[in-house]
Amino acid sequence: MKRKTEKRRFPLRSLLAVAIIVILAVAIWQSNKPTKPASQPTSQATPQATFLFSEDEVKNLVNGLLEAVTPSKPENNYFTPLMQDKINWVWNEYAAGEIKLECVAVYAKNMDGTENRRVIASSGYYSVNGDSKAPYKPVIIIYGPRLMMLVRIQNRIFSGFDQKTKNTFALMVAQEAVHLEQPQAFYAEAEGNVAMHFDEEIRAHFIVGVGAVRQLRRIGQPLEVDYIEQDDALKECGYKKPCPQFRACLEREDKVPH
Repeated sequence: MKRKTEKRRFPLRSLLAVAIIVILAVAIWQSNKPTKPASQPTSQATPQATFLFSEDEVKNLVNGLLEAVTPSKPENNYFTPLMQDKINWVWNEYAAGEIKLECVAVYAKNMDGTENRRVIASSGYYSVNGDSKAPYKPVIIIYGPRLMMLVRIQNRIFSGFDQKTKNTFALMVAQEAVHLEQPQAFYAEAEGNVAMHFDEEIRAHFIVGVGAVRQLRRIGQPLEVDYIEQDDALKECGYKKPCPQFRACLEREDKVPH
C-alpha cells in the first residue's frame, strides 16, 4: 500500500474488448483497436525504466498480463473465489471509470524516500481535480522496472511470461483490491504512519495468503518464493491471527514500507 502517486508516467487509459464480457487487455497506452496495443506512450520514460528495457517491452508485458488474468477465461477456473471477486471488482470499476490503472517508470519509494525494489504494485487515492481535494478515486500503480526485473532477470523469461508470473500478477491485483477496501480517509490518516502501514500490509497479505496463496499452493500452481515463505509462516500459526512468524516474514521480505 502506498499513497504518493505524483510520479506517474504512463496512464493506463482504456481499451476494453467489446464482447459478452469486458476484458481489460490493453490498458496502459491508448489504442484505436480494442484487442491489442497499438499506439506508443506519449510521456517520456525515466532513466530507471530505459536502462535495461524499452517502453514497448514494458507495455507488451503488462498488457499481456492484464489480459491473461481476466477471471472469466476458462483457463483461469483455478482462481480462488477471493481472486475472482477482487480481480473482477477492479475490472468492473475500471470499465465504469471509477478506478485508474497506471504503470510508472520508477521503482516504489519507502516513506523515507529511498527506493524499494521489492514492490511490484501499490494503491491509493488521487484527487480527480488534481487539487488534493475531494472527489477522490482509487488508483493501482504498477512499477514497470520491478516487474521487468522479476520476469526477465530473476526468472529468466526472455519473451512473454510464464505461469508463475501470471499467478504473481493475479495475486498482486487481488491484493491491491484488498487494500482498496480501505477508504480514502484511511490512506490520508496512514500517510507517514509506519505502524498503520505495517498493520495494513499484514492485513492484506493475510487475506490473500489464506484466501488465495494457500489454495494455489495446494493444487501445485507455481508461485514466487516470497509467497511460499509467507504460506510456510502462516502454516506455523494454523492460518490464524496473531501470527508473529508471518509478521517477521513480511519484514524480511521488505513488504512493509519504512
